[in-house]
Amino acid sequence: MRARLKVPSLSLYVRLVLTFLLVLLPLYVLTITMSEINSNVVKDEVVKSMTSRVQLYLDVLEEDFDRILSFQQEFVNNEDLLQLSTAANIMPDFDKSQAILRLQSRLYLIKDSSRFIDNVSVYIPLLDRTISSNAKYVEQFDREAYEGLILESNRYVSPFVDWQNRLYISDFYPVTASLDDRPPLFVVGIELSRDAIRQALQKFTIDGKGGAVLIYDKEADLLFANRESDARKAMINAFLVDRTNDPDQPVSLESLTIGKESNFAVFDTSSQFGFTLMMYVEERHILGPLRTFRLGYWLLSGLSILIVVFFSYRIFRMIHQPLTTLVHSFRRVEDGDLGMIKQHHFKHEFRYLSDHFNSMVKRLNVLIYEVYEERYRARLSELRHLQSQINPHFLYNSFFLLYRMAKLQDFDVITRFTKYLGEYYQFLTRSNTNEVTMLAEINHARAYTEIQNFRFHDRIQVEFAELPAALAAISVPRLIVQPIIENAYVHSLERKEADGLLRIAFTVKEGCAVITVEDNGDHLSAAKLAEMNALLRSIDPEGTESAGIFNVHRRLQIEFGAKGGLRFAAGPLGGLRADIVIPLANEEEEAG
Repeated sequence: MRARLKVPSLSLYVRLVLTFLLVLLPLYVLTITMSEINSNVVKDEVVKSMTSRVQLYLDVLEEDFDRILSFQQEFVNNEDLLQLSTAANIMPDFDKSQAILRLQSRLYLIKDSSRFIDNVSVYIPLLDRTISSNAKYVEQFDREAYEGLILESNRYVSPFVDWQNRLYISDFYPVTASLDDRPPLFVVGIELSRDAIRQALQKFTIDGKGGAVLIYDKEADLLFANRESDARKAMINAFLVDRTNDPDQPVSLESLTIGKESNFAVFDTSSQFGFTLMMYVEERHILGPLRTFRLGYWLLSGLSILIVVFFSYRIFRMIHQPLTTLVHSFRRVEDGDLGMIKQHHFKHEFRYLSDHFNSMVKRLNVLIYEVYEERYRARLSELRHLQSQINPHFLYNSFFLLYRMAKLQDFDVITRFTKYLGEYYQFLTRSNTNEVTMLAEINHARAYTEIQNFRFHDRIQVEFAELPAALAAISVPRLIVQPIIENAYVHSLERKEADGLLRIAFTVKEGCAVITVEDNGDHLSAAKLAEMNALLRSIDPEGTESAGIFNVHRRLQIEFGAKGGLRFAAGPLGGLRADIVIPLANEEEEAG
């Protein structure tokens, strides 16, 4: 018999580890190669991006300053300005004032034309005044500023003038005045806002990193986007020496060292205005993600073992967790929780089990819902049947009363009476809801007592208390107060020939709102009171004269349970006292 070569059988776990490593190995090699390639690509893209940004932002600044110069040159030829600077001493005061106002309006327009303009001023020696866009009134002639802007101005080199640490674009008329030592007729000085230029430079930075510098005059201070320290300013200034002389020098990426940090720097010079714009950003902000990526690569290599362990654990979970979930779900069903379990993404045996379990739970939910809906419809049908039994029996009396008032032509009383009658029947015929607010229910009952007051005002007095504000918004079944008041009129107060009294009051006690309807009728005996209390405990009061009262009691108990309903007792006035008890919602919640 030939012997078989026994090869040690590898466990599933070992096979998974070897397979996983074989899959990851080429990925590691590919990742490190792509990292080196991407590093070179990023550097090239940084050069292109920063170069295009500098050129774009330089064009934006040139466009803004060119627009300012255009407005300034147009203003120099302004007719009012020429007239004030040459003939102000012979102009009438009115014409002079109007010309100054027109000039000031023009200065406002020039200031509003650019975000970089802080103030626009014109200095007129003949007028002995300075007109400014920032001043409400014409100021005294500022000779120091007039002479300073003339001396510092050199339009052939740069339109910018740095005078007393303030940046201007100045012009004067005539231009030849500086050549033949004649004082100009006027000087126009547009003061630029360093803060506005600095804010614009801050937007030029790359994603808020690094900085930007505007060099408008090599002998003046540089305009930095950020608040740089003096030491850093000195390093940047030293870097810019001999690099801003040639406007035709091509834009290129250079290395700028500030302190211990290495920066990428790109600058370009405006051929039109002579200023230079430089942008710089730290290398770590550009190449930092690549370095982080390399660090992540080695961390990923170190975590590969943990990934293998996790992968094996997931295999275990793929089998154990679905079984555990299914067992727990069956136990929840036993406890009455009919929640479904999450469906599996893959079509396998556990997907089949979970789908059929969910189908079973859905069917159980449908059956329970059908039973609940059937019981709800039965209760709702009973409630509507009970509500339909409430019929306003005093309709004919109201029409006869209205007929008598019409014969007497008492139109004011008819107006009030029909108003209450309309409100009363509007409430009765509104069947779109089974519940109303307590305020609406009490207003309906009040309208009913007002109608009855037209009939019995000489025999029956009504004391109707004000509804507490805390009870106004609670929801109650419709028609629970008016039938009780109607019962007091029909069975007690209508028989009194004089001194009848009906009292309606509101209290809150033991977590319930209580509406008390009490009269001073003379015909309530102990037997009658016992009969009425027995009526509340009866099952079918059809055919009795107090069916309306029973309907109110039954509807309150359907809505609020045994705690709600009617309570009858002999009142201190000598007649019947009926308490309508409505449990408050917060008490129910606390009890739950």
